[in-house]
Amino acid sequence: MPRLDVCLPAEFVILRGKSTHRMDGNRVVPAPPGAGTIVEGKILDVSANGAFIACEKPPPLMSRMMLRFWLESYGKVTGVAWCMWQREQDELLLHPRTVRPAGVGVLFEHIPLAARVAIHDRATKGHLRVVPSRAAG
Repeated sequence: MPRLDVCLPAEFVILRGKSTHRMDGNRVVPAPPGAGTIVEGKILDVSANGAFIACEKPPPLMSRMMLRFWLESYGKVTGVAWCMWQREQDELLLHPRTVRPAGVGVLFEHIPLAARVAIHDRATKGHLRVVPSRAAG
C-alpha cells in the first residue's frame, strides 16, 4: 500500500463506546484511560488504510478513536480509527542517526471513500500538498 511522509496537524478523541464500561465475555472492562479527552498530534505518514500520529501520550492499544485532520486535496477528514501499535517514548536510531517520535499507529475503520482515494492518488504520485486551501473544502 503506497504511503506518504507528511506533517499534518491532527487531533483525536478516545471513544468510550455506548457506556463507560463494556462486557468482555463474563467480565466488565472499564473505559480506556483518557476516554473523551482531545489529544493533539501530527500525522507523519499516511496511507489509504491508516497513519502514524506523533503525540506525547499514546492511547492504549486497541483504543477506538475519532480522528480529525485536514487534507488539501480533499478538505477536513473526520473518521474512526483503531490504535494498532504505539511507541511510548522517542526512540533514537544510530544508523541513520535519527529520532523516531512517540506516537501511535492507527488503522482506519472509517474515513470517507473520497478521502481514501485522494490519499491513494497522492501517494502513488509521490507527493501530497499539505498547505490548507479553502477552495478544496
